[in-house]
Amino acid sequence: VIPRNHRLARRRWVLLSMLAGESFVDFRRDWSVRELTDHMFDAAHIGRTTVCEVNDVPTVLDLVAHGIGIALAPTAVGRYRFDVRFVPLKPAPPTWDVAVAYRGAQPSNPAARALLKALLDSVGQEEAAASRARRPPP
Repeated sequence: VIPRNHRLARRRWVLLSMLAGESFVDFRRDWSVRELTDHMFDAAHIGRTTVCEVNDVPTVLDLVAHGIGIALAPTAVGRYRFDVRFVPLKPAPPTWDVAVAYRGAQPSNPAARALLKALLDSVGQEEAAASRARRPPP
């Protein structure tokens, strides 16, 4: 995630090495995305500077939008943000699976149904269909 006026903002993708020397707005060290980020940079022997750590996605995106630094974050978190630019890394960073379990054809709690819808919407229709197909029958 980079500010719209960043030197890499017009690129279709970036290599991890192109981020060397950048200032980063990072999630806290106990967040999985931060652990993946630290591991990727350490494995590639690329140094980076963390200018601040925060514990929520909206603050990361706000700080990036204001030019405080750049961040690595899942693209789903910025689906409706137009004041920052999501530029994919090549090769793609590691991913992880998220599993949701509930009883019946759909969650009985309205909040749980809304969460499930948001999760399925964030992975796209193709993944959502595959996800529903893997669900065991009630």
